[in-house]
Amino acid sequence: HAELDNEPSIASPWLYDFVGAPWKTQEVVRAAMKQIWTNAPDGISGNDDLGEMSSWYVWAALGMYPLYPGRAELVLGSPMFEDAVVDRPSGKITIHAKGARMNAPYIAKMAVNGRPNSKPWLPASFATHGGTLDYRLSQTPQKEWGAAAEDAPPSFGPEK
Repeated sequence: HAELDNEPSIASPWLYDFVGAPWKTQEVVRAAMKQIWTNAPDGISGNDDLGEMSSWYVWAALGMYPLYPGRAELVLGSPMFEDAVVDRPSGKITIHAKGARMNAPYIAKMAVNGRPNSKPWLPASFATHGGTLDYRLSQTPQKEWGAAAEDAPPSFGPEK
């Protein structure tokens, strides 16, 4: 059980990407977006210290999250928009997500810069230099996508 309505546990749904269940990341992130953030005066949960809760929603809507402190790798959920562009000085991040809508959070297929991809994460070079993500999303869980051990995001620890 995670309380996703404030900063201490807001990163927890993204951890399913590390254990072969990215469909659960996609499902839980979308459920949190639907249930915790609403279009009302009290529609943002927790204390939006320096915009953390608001920025979480923006990242989640783009289908990615900067989980690693001090690093540029991104873990993936699924985008809520059919098309989005993040224009950065070092390069644009372009997202195309066929079938994107609130009730279709599951990645059926994905390509990075035109190449098929089954990894639920992006390398630092993508975040820093940009690129294109092409998704096909589904209303049903695609439990095979990103589930292989070799697809898991990297874990960074002390160098030996």
